[in-house]
Parts: sequence; structure tokens; C-alpha cells
Amino acid sequence: MRSREQEEAAGVYDREVDGVRSPQLVKSRYLDIRWTHEEVLPAHLLAGFQVVVYEGSDPNNTDSYLLEPRKFGPSERRWVAPLKLKLPTEVQCAVQALYTNGSQSNWRVLGGSVVADPDTLTMAVADLSNVPTGSVYARHMSASSVTSAAVAAAAISFTHLLLPPTDNLVPNGYSEAGAAALGQSPEGDRLVEEPSSAKEGRWCRKLPVPVGGGFVGLNFIGGYRSTAPGGRIKCTAGDQFYAEAWVKSSAALAQSGATLFLLWEGASGSYDGQITSVAVTLTTGYQRVKLKGTCPAGCTGVQLYFELNAVGADAGKAVYLDAISMRKMVTFDLLVANTLQTSNYAEDGNGVPVAGAKLDNVGTAFKAAGGNVQIGSYLLDTPFFRANQALDGTSAAGRVHYRGSNNTGVRGGAPLIDRLDVQCTDYFRYTTPIVHSWLVHHFFIQPSSIDDNLDALRYLKVDYYSSVSATYRGTRYITLADRKYAAAVDGNAVNRIAITHTFQYPAALSGLYGQNLGEYVALLCEVHGVYGVSASMWFTPTFGAGLGINFAKSTTSPFSGAPAGGGGGGSGGTGGTCVAPETLITLEDGQEVPAASIRPGMRVLTQHEDTRRVGTFEVTAASSHRAARWRVELTDGRVLVATPNHLVYRRFAGWTQVRALRPGELLEGLRPGLVRRVAPEGEGAVVKLTVHGARTYESAGLLSHNIKQPI
Repeated sequence: MRSREQEEAAGVYDREVDGVRSPQLVKSRYLDIRWTHEEVLPAHLLAGFQVVVYEGSDPNNTDSYLLEPRKFGPSERRWVAPLKLKLPTEVQCAVQALYTNGSQSNWRVLGGSVVADPDTLTMAVADLSNVPTGSVYARHMSASSVTSAAVAAAAISFTHLLLPPTDNLVPNGYSEAGAAALGQSPEGDRLVEEPSSAKEGRWCRKLPVPVGGGFVGLNFIGGYRSTAPGGRIKCTAGDQFYAEAWVKSSAALAQSGATLFLLWEGASGSYDGQITSVAVTLTTGYQRVKLKGTCPAGCTGVQLYFELNAVGADAGKAVYLDAISMRKMVTFDLLVANTLQTSNYAEDGNGVPVAGAKLDNVGTAFKAAGGNVQIGSYLLDTPFFRANQALDGTSAAGRVHYRGSNNTGVRGGAPLIDRLDVQCTDYFRYTTPIVHSWLVHHFFIQPSSIDDNLDALRYLKVDYYSSVSATYRGTRYITLADRKYAAAVDGNAVNRIAITHTFQYPAALSGLYGQNLGEYVALLCEVHGVYGVSASMWFTPTFGAGLGINFAKSTTSPFSGAPAGGGGGGSGGTGGTCVAPETLITLEDGQEVPAASIRPGMRVLTQHEDTRRVGTFEVTAASSHRAARWRVELTDGRVLVATPNHLVYRRFAGWTQVRALRPGELLEGLRPGLVRRVAPEGEGAVVKLTVHGARTYESAGLLSHNIKQPI
């Protein structure tokens, strides 16, 4: 979500002080929750965790919850929870373990803390007689919140409230106002709702090429060739501005050259001919255009303008613009004492920061307390520790080599299942006085190259099938440690990971395959990592081989009726439950848009995974990958293309993988349908979505789950 949208999503509330209303903007605060697993039942029974954030002393009191309880997988140990608090609040956190047999541990309270909101911004007070012209952004205030008769009309404008050091100066530059901006200038000029054409969200700017061609332009600020007046953004000689826009064309253009301008205003407040510009060659894919300029002597203001000199051959085509911004650049010398720091910044006696962060143009340029710098979902404390460990170590023999996300040229990817080997090292069958078996398997992961994507592993998913009628015997999730290297060469044998797991089952099963050994067990495995999930692979004991011998590998089932695997993985691959980019996803208002246009923060209409109650839920993650795909055709003509392990809800049977569907089966959803045909589609692009709360979404009108584990 972009910065302006984040500010507005946090919300505005009216606080009363001594009977006086004071609209305030509340920013989200973040609570970093971490926990460990204190074993109550055997680890192989662990299904995951439930974490709650609440006030008071009773984690069972749902009325005291500050956030909806969150469930996590068996390998997860962290939640960065967003809180929107108006007052200092004592927050408690508690976690309980959930087990596959239906048991759950007692709540374990993780500790409490007072979470305040020091960044709450008072946006207006009752007596506004001294408010400078143009300093209040009207979008943030309802009409009833302005009650003082002393407010002059000139005190309210439609420019952004400037949050230090500077905010986006382009009104509605991120199209965040949506339909509310239509009919306004420049906020709504050329604004259209076309989700498939927008860079982000649903809205963007559209410049159609007229018949006969000619100059086509758009002023994002007001002034030159705009119905809105200029003179809105003041500046003096030497002031620097940075602007950028994302642009593309609807189709290839015969004349594809365009220009982004900073138009400098003279003493009269109008554009007087001085410009700073950058040229761009338009393509059908979005590209980022960046422009930096310095206010010339004698100029008093600036405008941002885009222009295309179109030709008649391009009539009917269009140029799209999105995520448009312009900001006044600042330097340390313009700030008090040459520093910029958070209000809580503090150092110990040795100059080491213990709270907050500081920028300074004297000495160390940037300082931040531990746990205060986060990139994505990772705090920098851990990478710094690993980097120091890799460089220094305690001795030459104890030094380690940590690869992080593997290939520096590719950011993560699905682990390569081909690097996994399985052996049976022990087994026993009881037939009297009870029927029971236990099988001990060793799992080995041996890296070969940086393209194997075997760093940042999370767990191994193993489905157990016995040889009699391909009988499914259960699934286990086996934790994998985050890999570290004992040797710098990937293929060195000392880099091999070995895990032992014991599978117990109330039937007479054999871990090996041979004469008079009875019903044997084969394994269908997947390797799960931070950046994706490997393809599936079958591991089957070889006939006549003994203990400690590698199982045979295959992407096809050794039994008829069992699901097929799919070899591969490594850089460029992916896993998880995904749908094709063109698959229609149902939004909260009932509209359907392609999965490729879904962005975090959008809300979808779907049914809750447990209750099946229809509601709207927020999309928290959306990413694009390539993976094997299957095609499901319905009798009404609809088609769903998804990864083979994508889960849909089958009537009377529950969650079912796409590759396991059969003709004639009825699929649930807002638009239920009968399966006509199911077949592999080959590899292609897919989109992976995560929906908070429901953990489901409607794809082509069918209820789909956003995780791959059987439920």
C-alpha cells in the first residue's frame, strides 16, 4: 500500500477536549510478537498456534480483544501486529499451541507493554482564525468538524497537508480519492476506473489519442492547459523538486515519444516558458519516469505536466499514467541543528542508540536502535548478526557461510525437490495384541548449486500412502532448520541436512518393499521455504532393497488412483495455491477483476474457511510466479486454471486439490458449478493471494483456499 493510502487507511477520529472537537489522524503502531514452542504433546502432532492481543488479564475474554485472533502454521514464531490506538493502552499477548488431534495447550501470556501513539497529528483546533491559507487538506475533515465562524474560505484548499519533511504535492497523485475526485480539477482530470490498466488499485489517468493526432497533455497541479489555476506550489530560486510517474500505452504507438515537464512559474504565478524535462519512449508495459529540477532565478512556483505529440495513425489508442508524485527535496542543512530524528531518540554513554533513529550530516550519518530498522518482514538485527558471523566466526574451523536468499541474481524461488533423498532406517509391525506400526525415515537435503533455493527452509510436508489400493495414511509437517553452510562449496557433503522422523499408524505397515514383507508405504513429499514451495515428488522403497537405501524418486504415482507429483523447482519456480492471472476474483462490491490486478489492501467478497459465512475480507499479500498449471472446465462453460494443489470446496467432501477433481463433482462458491473435465495445462504464470481472516477467495465464482495444506 502506498504512503498516502496508508495514512488515510489509519483513519481520522474526533477527540473532544473541554467540549471542543479536535479532528486527529491516527497512525498504525506495530507490536512485534515472538514465541517459542513449549511441547505439551509430541512435536509431530503440532498443527500450529493461535495468538491473541487483548486488554486486561483474561485471554479467553473475546470482548477484550484488540485484534482478530490469528492462526499460524507449525513452523511460524512471529507476528507483527498493527494497532490503531487513540490513547496509551496496556496490551497483553497470549499464545496457545493447536494439535492435529483436536487438543490445545493452555494460554501462555507473552508479556505486556504500554503502546502509545506519539505520532498522533492534531489536524485542526476549534479556533482556526490564525490558520494559514491553504494549510488544511479538506479531504481529511468532514463538513461538521469545521464549526468556528472564524474560518475564512481561503483557509481551506485541496492541496495535501504537508507532513515533514514533505509529502506528495500532486493532488490525488496516487488516485487514492477514487470516485470522490471526479469532476474536480486537477484531482479528477482524466481520472478513470480501469483496474486492468492501473499500475496499482482501480483508478488511473487516461489520455486518449484524438482523431488526427496532435498534442495531448495533462497538468497534474493546475495552471498551464488546466481548468484549475496555477500558483499553488510556491518556491524560490534554488529549491529542488523530484517528480516521477508510471506511464504506458494501451498499444504500440507509431509516435511513441513523450515528455514529463517541470514548468516554472514567473512572478505573475503563471508558466513563463522555463522548463526542466525528461523524455520517455512509451511501451505497452508500465515504466517509471523520474525527473529532478532546480527552481531558476526569478521563478516563484512550479507545475508538473505530461505531454505527447500524437500522430493520426494512433487515433483510438491511449496513454495511461499512475502513481504520480512530486516532492520538494530537503537537505540536512535546512533542518535544525543539521539533524532529523524521532522524538524518542536516545543514546547510552558510549554513543550507542538505545531508542528511535537519527539522521545527521556530522559524524555517523544514520543511527538506529536495535529492532528499529525493518526491510519487508525482516528486522535488520538478524541479518547483521549473520553477516558478522559469516565474516568473522570464532575460528577458521568454526566460520560459516550464509547465503540468505540463495542466488543474488534471483530473489528466492521454490526449493528444488530433486535435492531431497529418503531412506527407511527402521520399522516394526505389531499384529498382536494390537495392530500397530511405526516407520523411521531419514530425510536428506544435499545442495548442489546456489540455484537450488534451499536457504530459508521452513518445513517438509509428507503424505503417507500404503500399497494396498493406494490408501492415504496421513500427512506430517516436519520442521526444517534454516540452512547454514559448513563449507563454502555448495555441493560439499558437510552441507547436507539430515532429519529423522517416526511415523506411527494403527495398521500393519512395512517400511520396505519385498517378498513377504506385506503392505509397504510410499511418501509424497514437498519442501516449503520462505520464497515458495517445491513441486511434489514420490519416494518409493526399491523392491528387495534393505534399510538405509535411498528410495526411488518419481513425479508419477507408484499406485493407480494416487495423486501425481511434479518434479522440478529451483530458481524461477514457485509453489502454493495459485490461480492464472486472468482468473476473475470477486471484490467486496460484487465486481469481478483479474487476479493479476489484485493488490494488498483490496477487499474481496468470500466465505469464511470454517463457518462458510459470506463477508468481505482484506487481501494482505499478492505475488506473481510461474508454476505447473491444471485446467478445470465446468458444464456451464466456465474455466479455472490453477496450480495442481490449488484447493476448491467440493460438496459433501470439503477442500479438494484441483488435480484430484473428477467429472460430475459439484464445486461450492458464490456461483457453484459441475466439473466437466480436468487436465494438465503445462507451466505458466500464476498469482498467489493471501486473504486475512477468511483465508479464502472466490475464483471464477468458486470458493478457493489461499493455503495448500489439507484442512
